[in-house]
Amino acid sequence: MTGPSASLDRFDVSFLDGLPPYEPYINCIQITIGRFVETMDSGCEYWSRKQYEQHWVSELDNLLGLRASGVLITWMIDPQQDGWITTWPMWREGETIFVQNRLLDVQLIEGEFSVADLPVYIGERRVDDEEGNKISTWVASCDAIAEFLKRKSFGSVEEANASQG
Repeated sequence: MTGPSASLDRFDVSFLDGLPPYEPYINCIQITIGRFVETMDSGCEYWSRKQYEQHWVSELDNLLGLRASGVLITWMIDPQQDGWITTWPMWREGETIFVQNRLLDVQLIEGEFSVADLPVYIGERRVDDEEGNKISTWVASCDAIAEFLKRKSFGSVEEANASQG
């Protein structure tokens, strides 16, 4: 994409380097979708930075491939514990990716938690919440996701898992 609207079609998710964690195992992540930029904390006690990065690449690859939805995790907890996982669900419709931000309560998941089942836990894209309020949704193109994947090289999933052990 070129021209004045090119800056609207951006996508990025990454750890912010150069910022020391203000608590052990907490780092900052920044997500950019078009003009929207959000900086948030991310817990690295259960997952390492490398595991988050590999997860992002895998989900985005799948979204551009055969799957019509995917979920980026920006705060992962031990799913055996009570708590919330911070997610950014994404749905592909043609060449357009719709992105929302949701908290996933692991207590509400029936059966054993699996990262592979995140799209099932999140479900279909909704435009309104249970009370009729509009859900914030951001839009990126498949091209913007593909450009992000070209820019990023986080290593292999095996490397990420080995660094955790």
